[in-house]
Amino acid sequence: IVEVPKHCHLKIKNELGAIRIDGVRTTTRLNAQYCDVIIENAKGKIYADSRIGDINLKKSYLEGELITENVHIKIQECGGSYDVNAQFGSISCTMSEQLSLFNANLEHCEATFINRTAIEFDYAINTEASHISVLDELLKEKIIKNDTKESLGIKNENAVGTLIIRSSYSDINLY
Repeated sequence: IVEVPKHCHLKIKNELGAIRIDGVRTTTRLNAQYCDVIIENAKGKIYADSRIGDINLKKSYLEGELITENVHIKIQECGGSYDVNAQFGSISCTMSEQLSLFNANLEHCEATFINRTAIEFDYAINTEASHISVLDELLKEKIIKNDTKESLGIKNENAVGTLIIRSSYSDINLY
């Protein structure tokens, strides 16, 4: 166990094992292989590059980028904005009232986005050969298709939340 001050910038490189970060208020740069990562009660920026393992973000407010391969990402009760580039993994994201933006580029992934709040969110998802599920009661469907790719633009007339999915060879479920 390594303890650091809350406002200390973190730069972590790890192969094999687990990383647990709790309560930091700073920038975290993470390079992990064959690792399970847990970040909770954190605020600040995150830049993560991970291969094979899990990334669990809990009760945090973060802005940044996650680049993953063969990683299972779980985001619970988190705010902020995320750019995710993932290959051969999964994403489970339960929206909180503080999450403002979620952009994802996914290849061969399974992704589930759940919004049970009364807030509209902006999603932008580019996917190839993936399975996507969006459970968001506030979004109303408006489907736009072109010849080569399918693009779904979904907008609620009473709010600002938008879902844009660009897809090739993927299954998309909207609930």
